[in-house]
Amino acid sequence: MAKRNKTKLKKRKQRQLKKAFKHSESHSQKVEPEVQNLLLNNSYLPPYKEPKEDTNKKHEERNKAYQKALDKVYKGTVIPLVNYSNAKSILLHKCTGCNKEFYGKPGWLVAKEDQRHVCYFDNGNLKACSKSRQISEEEKLELCELAKAGTGISKLARNFGISKYKVNKVLKEAGIK
Repeated sequence: MAKRNKTKLKKRKQRQLKKAFKHSESHSQKVEPEVQNLLLNNSYLPPYKEPKEDTNKKHEERNKAYQKALDKVYKGTVIPLVNYSNAKSILLHKCTGCNKEFYGKPGWLVAKEDQRHVCYFDNGNLKACSKSRQISEEEKLELCELAKAGTGISKLARNFGISKYKVNKVLKEAGIK
């Protein structure tokens, strides 16, 4: 328990004792001020110790429940390497199938289809690559004509649905650039 909490607890006990003495003074004989000061002194109060909580037991129960959920989805190949806290926290996991360590949210790994771990596949470095496609000879000629007319490389790439690198490559092959 923190020191601040201990002092707050002592002050609260003192206030309660003072109230009890005031209440008893009005109903019975008066207590001498010296006796009252002795009773309210900090040394009079017994030291308060917080009972220790077994956190390992609490974490084991949570981890078992989470591991059961993972086993339903991954059939025992994915293991959390840190203690489960909640479904939205990011935890370190290990896949025994591909020996890969990865970070993931427990709620997503269990429930979301597109966020699940796939062995030998890196979800972290995925790039949507819709611009890489093959272009025909007719499109190459049209691309060269538009480049000669002064159209920019990025606009050409957007119009033809290819990357800027591919546009530059086609232009170099044609001898324009």
